[in-house]
Amino acid sequence: MQNEVQFSFEKAPSSIFGYVFRPIALVYFYSKKTNVWIPVWGIVDTGADYTLLPRGYAEKLGIDLIRDCDEYTTFGIGGEEKSKIFKHAILRIGN
Repeated sequence: MQNEVQFSFEKAPSSIFGYVFRPIALVYFYSKKTNVWIPVWGIVDTGADYTLLPRGYAEKLGIDLIRDCDEYTTFGIGGEEKSKIFKHAILRIGN
């Protein structure tokens, strides 16, 4: 039997709706560089094709952005950006 994972909701200001409640989760990414789990808080988006992390996590996780990643153009509400995609992350949510 698998453990159930529940998410908390964070109240955040919204220029459109006044306030919104975003589902957040503590996700652990495994760092091959330090052999430890790095905790990262993020918004849960069950419809997302991928997850974006700030560039600073690449060094903590031992990811070489040029050697280990592919570059793609991503599109979203904020427009178009170049993003590095690392396809081999090891992560866990809950136990």
